[in-house]
Formats: sequence, C-alpha cells, structure tokens
Amino acid sequence: ALAIEWYDRARSEGGDAASALARTGGIKKRTGDPAWSADYLQAIAAYPESAVASELLDALDAAAMPVSDYVRGVVDYRAHGNNESRAALTRAIAAGDNAAEATYYLAALDERAGDYEAAIAGYRRAHDLDPASALADDALWWGGRLLESAGRYVEAGAAYTTLAEAQASSKWAGDAAFRRGLVLYR
Repeated sequence: ALAIEWYDRARSEGGDAASALARTGGIKKRTGDPAWSADYLQAIAAYPESAVASELLDALDAAAMPVSDYVRGVVDYRAHGNNESRAALTRAIAAGDNAAEATYYLAALDERAGDYEAAIAGYRRAHDLDPASALADDALWWGGRLLESAGRYVEAGAAYTTLAEAQASSKWAGDAAFRRGLVLYR
C-alpha cells in the first residue's frame, strides 16, 4: 500500500506517470486486486509512446482483458509494429473507435512506408472526418508538408491556410502561416 501511495504521489508531482501506473498495476496484480488492469489500460491509453506500453499491452492480452483497437494501434505504431498497428487501426475505423485519429495514424504509417500520395490523402481524410479532433492540426500540418515537398504548392497553401486560420491555437499555427507565405512565393 505504501509503494502504491508513493507511485501515485510521483505521478501527481509530474514523475514518469506511465512507469508509475505500470508499477501500481503490477503490485495490484501480484496481490490479486482486479483493479490492476485499469492501471495498465490507463498507462497505455495516456502514454502509448512510453517504454512500458508494449509490455503492458502484452500483459493485458495474456489476461484476455479487452483493449480498444485504437489504443492497440497507437501503441503498436509507437513501437514500430507497423503491420500490427495497421490492422488494429483499420478495425478501429470500421468500428467507429476514434475514426479520425485512427485515420491520422494510418496516414502516418503510409508516410513511414514511403507512400506519400496515400499519406496525403489520409491526412486530408483524418482532418475532414473531425476538424475538431486533437490530431486535426497535426493532419493539416503533415499533409501540408508532404504537399509542399511534392511541389503541390497551391494545395499545401490551402492546408496551411486552414491550419493557421481555423486552428489558430495549434502549436503549428505560426509555422503554418509562415509556410503559407513561403509556398505562395514558390
């Protein structure tokens, strides 16, 4: 109980939350507390890029605990399990499980594989599915960058304009405004 308290404290004070959740879940699992899976699920959903995410996903699978295909796909994407990620994200889209976000990660997988045309189309589709999605600005940014690299300046400028104007609070908004001017110049 004291260890769990310390891990919870570390999490609340800005420590490595994924590892803290993994540790608390591990303690609960060893002591027979069924709440262990909630800690593991929270860790992989909130921190899919963490070093422990794949291991936690494996433990949940071994215990036959359900994990959403979207979360599974993102964990696999971050771990460079491209084929597994693509399969899980495709199922997530079919099930309506974070479809816009799953589409974004499929586009990122296409980009990673060098299929830039599919990536451009996927980023555009991800944004169009849900312009208010947490990844909509990323979809516009990376789609715009690929369009710019392909010399498709008018389309890149449109993506940057949408990002700079409709997503003004985005971390990419200032860069998008600059790139919009740059592609107009080009």
